Amino acid sequence: MCEVCFWEDDPNQLDDPNYEGGANRVSLKQGQKNFIEFGACEKEMIKPKTTNKDEQREEKGNQENWKKTVITRVWQNGQKC
Repeated sequence: MCEVCFWEDDPNQLDDPNYEGGANRVSLKQGQKNFIEFGACEKEMIKPKTTNKDEQREEKGNQENWKKTVITRVWQNGQKC
C-alpha cells in the first residue's frame, strides 16, 4: 500500500482504470482525482487532525524538548562494534 496516497496496486484496476472494486473501493481514475483534491485516494484514508488541546500541547512540548543525539562508534582491538 502506498504510504503517500494509500492506494493498493490491483492488476484489474491497472488494466481498466475505470474499474471500481478489487483492492480499492474507487477506480484508479477516481483515486487519482481524489488525491489531487484532498491528498488521498479515498477520504476515509485521511487521518483526522487532532483537536484535543492536551494532545496539541504534548506534541509541542516534545518538539521543544528535542535534543540532538550524538552517535559514536566503539572500537575494540581495531574492530568496529
